[in-house]
Amino acid sequence: GIGFLLSPIASKALLDISFPSDRVGLATFALKGRRLQVICAYAPTAPRTFHDPAETETFYDILGSLQDSIPARDMTFIVGDFNAPLPADGCLVKNTCGSPNTNSHYLTCFIQARNLLAVNGFMRQRHRKLPTFFGPNNRVTRLDWMLCPSSLKNRLRKVTNMRPQCISSDHSLLICEVNLRWLRFKTPAPQPLWSAL
Repeated sequence: GIGFLLSPIASKALLDISFPSDRVGLATFALKGRRLQVICAYAPTAPRTFHDPAETETFYDILGSLQDSIPARDMTFIVGDFNAPLPADGCLVKNTCGSPNTNSHYLTCFIQARNLLAVNGFMRQRHRKLPTFFGPNNRVTRLDWMLCPSSLKNRLRKVTNMRPQCISSDHSLLICEVNLRWLRFKTPAPQPLWSAL
């Protein structure tokens, strides 16, 4: 399942939460003059995609339609468990962590078609901090991703990956520091109406 865990400050800024499907959720937050849209996603696992690709295609259709419904001026992040390691190609991802699976192609196509940036694949991290999933038989890989439009690249400050002792999960937590402030536009100097002179 999916959900949103909010701090008291984030709760005050929350405008709306909706769940278009059991795998996709959207939380809208108020910023000064704009909104922050956070889409939480949980993609089908690779074996499910292999046996029933229609479910994964439906997931990405819903995800794409939801992103299209968000106004362009809003700041949008798509975060969650995509069950898809991405290979290092020097463009989408700089460091390899895990072998690509059936879901990797779907996620790669989604990122490229929508001009998105895989934040935790692009920003520099220590190699031991790359894995986000710690499975059985000491299997480690990167299945969880933070995606945002490439236009927000200069607003990203730092991405970290941690596994707190108080949370018993085979996934780690991804944390991204983002600059949410906008510069105010200066009022242009008044221009004379030449036709009135």
